[in-house]
Amino acid sequence: MGLDWDPVVTGEIIEEWAAWGFARHANFMRPDGVAQAVCAVVGLPRGVHATVIELQPEAPLAPTDEGDQ
Repeated sequence: MGLDWDPVVTGEIIEEWAAWGFARHANFMRPDGVAQAVCAVVGLPRGVHATVIELQPEAPLAPTDEGDQ
């Protein structure tokens, strides 16, 4: 997804995503997480209809008072 995009175009696209609420932070889904979600849906038993599946990358964790991340 966008690996061959021009850096300027990529920046413009991400700014547009943020303006529309699609990019809440700079984290992206890792391929193994997406693959697990696909397998979970594909592996649903017969008769189960999953109408909407939404995946979101985890937001960055804020440091605590102890300086942990």
